[in-house]
Amino acid sequence: MKRVIVSISVLCLLTPYNVVPTLAQGERDIAGLLSQQTNEKVWYKLKLEKGQKYHYQMTSDGKFFDGGMRQQRPTMLQTIGTGAEISVDDIDSDGNAWATYTYTWLSVNITSASRRIAYDSSKKGMQASPAEQGYAAVVGESFSIKITPEGRIAEIKGLDNVRRNVRMKIPAGSMQASTMETLNEYLQDDDVKHEIEKSLAIYPEEPVGIGDSWSRRFVSSGQFAKILTNTWTLKERRNGVAVIEVVSSIKPNPQAKPSKVGSEKVRFNFSGKQQGFVEIQESTGLIIRSEVNQEMSGRISTARPGVPVKVTAMKIVGVIGVSMKESEKAAPIVEANVLTSRDAGDARENAFESVGEAKTQVVQGKRLTGQELADAGRALFQAVVNGDIDRV
Repeated sequence: MKRVIVSISVLCLLTPYNVVPTLAQGERDIAGLLSQQTNEKVWYKLKLEKGQKYHYQMTSDGKFFDGGMRQQRPTMLQTIGTGAEISVDDIDSDGNAWATYTYTWLSVNITSASRRIAYDSSKKGMQASPAEQGYAAVVGESFSIKITPEGRIAEIKGLDNVRRNVRMKIPAGSMQASTMETLNEYLQDDDVKHEIEKSLAIYPEEPVGIGDSWSRRFVSSGQFAKILTNTWTLKERRNGVAVIEVVSSIKPNPQAKPSKVGSEKVRFNFSGKQQGFVEIQESTGLIIRSEVNQEMSGRISTARPGVPVKVTAMKIVGVIGVSMKESEKAAPIVEANVLTSRDAGDARENAFESVGEAKTQVVQGKRLTGQELADAGRALFQAVVNGDIDRV
């Protein structure tokens, strides 16, 4: 039974820093600071940029108590970390973004009396055990999503390719069959949409001011089916950042079908609550960070042919954190493919002059701007590549 719970709880979390604004964003934030004094209402939306990449990270620390409220000590500890990259391919006239969603990182640490799993895809050379191969196989897989300015997932494409690729990565055998059965149930359009929207679909449907609240209901029918109702309240606006409180209720979904794990049919019946906060950057709508405390309790019913239904009481207490950042926009070092030979020569001479000027200013004790340092660094790098380091 514990193996089932581990698989469900881990896969339900697969979906997402401090953000340094650009100059344009900083200017918008200054305007926002002025309006905060009068509590002007603001319509928060997710404003993604075409060609930009956004990195999400989610962490979850959970304690599982067999026997529900009567159990004083956890029977299982679980720490999950997941990361994803959202690369925006196009933006339509309504602000909807078509993007490529790629699982980039997964860390799983589970400790109980009967098992120990410690896997981190970011560690080079780390081999996944048979029990961990399902986690490892998901990393690197991509599909397409259409994200609205409200954070909704309007459309998903390509999950069939993800399922096929994952199957090919897992060695043939009994573990492949059981792992794929669990993954196939999770990697369905509705379930993936639900998991992503829980992190992204936080924005109001109208302008809000400090003290205003808005709510949204999320219904999942796959693994760990539940009805989640979130209520957000704008608590504070400071330095271009909106501080939002979130309070949630969790109820079982009576319409959901049992999940199938091997020969067993598993039904979850959990209720609980969540409470925490979200901080978003007002100029872009990016979620800087969020932290939510969760507590659920209920029953897990397990049925298989010829065996009486087994009911297990359980309590789950955890903390879920989400952060996101916009990737750095790296300036190209050399545009050799679009320069004529004469242009390239002129560019190199200008680069050498830039480095020389930078050296002179450093010797004279002057402080360089970030752009001056970047120009000098690119010129120095190119000089090394071209073998002209003696000229610099």
